[in-house]
Amino acid sequence: MPRRIGRPYILLELTPRVRLARVDQTCYPQDVLGDGSEGLDLLRAHGVPPWLLVIIGVVVVGLALLNRVAELWNLLAARRLAGATGLSRRQVLLAQTFVNLANHSSETGWREQYYTELEAEVEVEVEAKRRWSSSTLPDRRLEKSLSAALLHCKHKLIHLEGDPGAGKSVSLRHLARRWLEKMSSGGATVVPLYLDLQRLRNPGGAIDRELIESFVHQELRRVRHPDIEAFIASDFHAWCREGRLLFLFDSFDELKDVLGSTEEDRIVDSYARAIQDFAFTMSACRVVVASRRFRGPNRPGWAHFLIRPLSDGKRVEFIRRHVEDPALARQIVGHLQISSREFQELCSNPLMLTLLCSHANETRAVPQGAHQLFAAFVERRLERDRYRIAQKFGRTVDELRAAAEFIALAMARDPELGLRPTRGALIDRVSNGKYTLEDSLLDALEMAHLLAIERCEDEPARSTVRFAHHRRLQEFFVSSHLVHNPGLVSPRLLLKDYRWREACVAMFQNLSGASVKPLVDTAAELVREYRCAASESPEEELGFVWPPKALHVLEVLQVGFAYGGKLPDALVDDIAWLVRRALERGNILDQKWALEVAGTAPEVELVEYIDFALLSGSRMLQDAAFLQVHRLRTATPKLRTSIRDMLEEMTENGKLREERFGIELKLGRLPDPDRWIGTARALRALPVTDAVLQVAFLTLLGGMSVLAGLEARTWLPHALFVFLTLSSLLGWALRSSLKCMAITSMRFAGLFSLAFAFDVSRIARGAIPHEIAVPVLVVTGYLALWPGFAMWGNLRGLFVKGWQRPFAPLAILLWWHWSKQAQWLGVVLLGEFILLAFILPALERSGFLNAGGLIALIGLVVVFGSWILWSAVNRSRDSSLFRSTIEDMRRSKDLREVLSWLGRFRTPQFRVEGLRTLRRHDVFRDGLSHLSLESARQILQCLEIDRWSERSTRREIRAEARSIEEQPADDAEWVLWWYYRHIGPDEVHGYTELADEFALALEPFVKRDRRSRA
Repeated sequence: MPRRIGRPYILLELTPRVRLARVDQTCYPQDVLGDGSEGLDLLRAHGVPPWLLVIIGVVVVGLALLNRVAELWNLLAARRLAGATGLSRRQVLLAQTFVNLANHSSETGWREQYYTELEAEVEVEVEAKRRWSSSTLPDRRLEKSLSAALLHCKHKLIHLEGDPGAGKSVSLRHLARRWLEKMSSGGATVVPLYLDLQRLRNPGGAIDRELIESFVHQELRRVRHPDIEAFIASDFHAWCREGRLLFLFDSFDELKDVLGSTEEDRIVDSYARAIQDFAFTMSACRVVVASRRFRGPNRPGWAHFLIRPLSDGKRVEFIRRHVEDPALARQIVGHLQISSREFQELCSNPLMLTLLCSHANETRAVPQGAHQLFAAFVERRLERDRYRIAQKFGRTVDELRAAAEFIALAMARDPELGLRPTRGALIDRVSNGKYTLEDSLLDALEMAHLLAIERCEDEPARSTVRFAHHRRLQEFFVSSHLVHNPGLVSPRLLLKDYRWREACVAMFQNLSGASVKPLVDTAAELVREYRCAASESPEEELGFVWPPKALHVLEVLQVGFAYGGKLPDALVDDIAWLVRRALERGNILDQKWALEVAGTAPEVELVEYIDFALLSGSRMLQDAAFLQVHRLRTATPKLRTSIRDMLEEMTENGKLREERFGIELKLGRLPDPDRWIGTARALRALPVTDAVLQVAFLTLLGGMSVLAGLEARTWLPHALFVFLTLSSLLGWALRSSLKCMAITSMRFAGLFSLAFAFDVSRIARGAIPHEIAVPVLVVTGYLALWPGFAMWGNLRGLFVKGWQRPFAPLAILLWWHWSKQAQWLGVVLLGEFILLAFILPALERSGFLNAGGLIALIGLVVVFGSWILWSAVNRSRDSSLFRSTIEDMRRSKDLREVLSWLGRFRTPQFRVEGLRTLRRHDVFRDGLSHLSLESARQILQCLEIDRWSERSTRREIRAEARSIEEQPADDAEWVLWWYYRHIGPDEVHGYTELADEFALALEPFVKRDRRSRA
């Protein structure tokens, strides 16, 4: 009898041999096992049964066969991908990508092993799953992995947006490397092309797709391969049509023309349109464009990825990757946990956290503030190589610092230089009668790793120069130079000129105290002038007009003081007055812009603004408000009430389920996100839970009715009950604020019909057993009140977990505060008891119920059937009209034609979809005939009146507007005539998406027109 202890020993002996068979791809099972005799003897000696040998043999042979199949498959895939000349050209493009990645990595000091996965807020437009329309709906969600989301996103155009230093360029380079790894393993056939738009130069020509295509060709030619010209001439367009290229455009906001433009939108729109035309001309190729928010390609129809700041967990992971000493890493994490809220927000930026970790690695100290981080970084760079620089170039640290400041200032002042000027042009522009920039200074700064020079061997003067590491370094030197030379650029120019926006923001973020006092004082003077200009209009007039450059100055102050710093009280009060004035008297666009720049207002005022936006019902205003909630330290009781009201309204009108990902993303910015996200999920599950409970009860009711032995005449009330119950379930699909009321009322009607079926008088006489009738009626009453009870409890965070949802109505018993809702529900329960116990038996004895039940059933069928048929006919008609005319409207250039087309629809859903489609195709952005600032303001003012006025007022206004003669000649009067003729008095008030889409469609034109007039 062999010992059992030997069997584990045998398995340990055989495991290395099997592993050898898997590692060596050229060996076979017979090479490992030999002729089998030695292995058999070994197995017999240790008492291993024969069936174990069979299993081991089958496993080894199977592994070997799978290995051979994999080799053949990879060989066939390689031949299929290579083609006749495709392999060599693919290698050329891979080399070009690696060259760009390697050059950029050496300039910035980035290493792949330091990469920490970022999170992103994604907004895309998805096709609605409706047979009666081809509508698109905005979809928002939070992606835990930015690179994975970009890798799998199917949209043709993607805008990657982030703050300075948020990780846009690093994410694109990481995406290119991941794609190359996927391609090398045979998992992808698309070649990524990383293209830095800083290199794009437009010598006064047209900004169109041909400019973008020529830039791509120029970057491909940098590979200097003999086959590249043949590839561009013969295969480039074919590869683009087949979708075999992935274009990664970085630094859109650092385009030379964009940096030098004095207008905020025109040049940006031109380049964004050129890239869009290039993408659609390239057919199947995907395009990713990275930029900051300011001067980014914010165009409709693009997938929008917004990089979020590092969360606490991501911050810890980031520090552990960048700090080698675990004890020091723990010390930094602990320091951040007890630091101020402003410093924690500063270190949520990857660039700032990188500088902090680098400083801690060398000095084992943690600086406080952005200016200290950059100053310490520059000082370390200069001190590290000061002796080598002095020995080789004869330059001191002060000379290098001064040269860096002059170079940075020249790049900021001269639009012709850009951020990547040639060496000769830079020396010519910087050198003047007072200062001379020499070649040795540039070479010394390159040795200190503050500049990156891409050398041109044939002509050294054409070598390009840029600041290494990040654009924020150039902005730091500009702000330092302006502080040392306060009269060089006037504070008003810094605050109002778009070209100095980044330098002004850098000064606010990097400096403090007396260094920025002149700039803050000038900002206070400007905002006071804006307040005086805005207060000139009479109080009784409706309307608000932003003074020229007011929004720009407020946005600069908001971004500049995002990481702390205190503004003067008088300046804060003036900002709060402007924002409140715009919210009270402006149209929906003015309110949106006011919320976007309200971050510097006092926290008490900011809560009021957010409360106004959340209760407005406008998704556009709610989005702007949720961008500001992270500035609140805690959620105040008033804010919590507003959020509950907003969630209740979204549940009732069906938007909560439609925007389920977007609302969770917004709630995630609140101080207590888990509670609110759980509440939203519980409310979203109300229809499903309600349907399950109703179906289960109907099944139970059928069984109980049979057991009760009811008479044949009771089939009519039973049928009425089932009909009303199923109709109430369909009520969840309604987009109406009366949803819960309609569901509850139909449940009550069904309860009455069920009481008729069970014959309350027979229950009282004992003809029907109480143990059957009473539970049925009690459960029915419970389910009749379930939607209202459940919503009331979920909004207060009660019974939000899955297994608790059927018991949500019990929340009223656990809520000790006797609120108005509790009083209302108590009255309803008392009324139900009186009805069942006294009124229904009296009606049954009078004989009224038998005839009344049949009449009620027929009436309900007629009413509901007519309503459903009318809705179906209107939707079918509007769907046919939309599909047959949308292509003509995309090419329309006349505002009256577009509005007349929108007026032909009978349902607001198709008006919204029509506006959304036209907005995605830039119909309003390009400008239409008969579209002026007055006509646009007329539309927005009509929308504002319909949003906030009473129903009687809206009807009176329409009655007065009918006196306008048909087809007025004036554009503003024609718009007024069209609006009150085609838009019903309850359409905007009950369907807020219509106001949002009108505002978003007109926003680019209104902003551009107001700016040109200013």
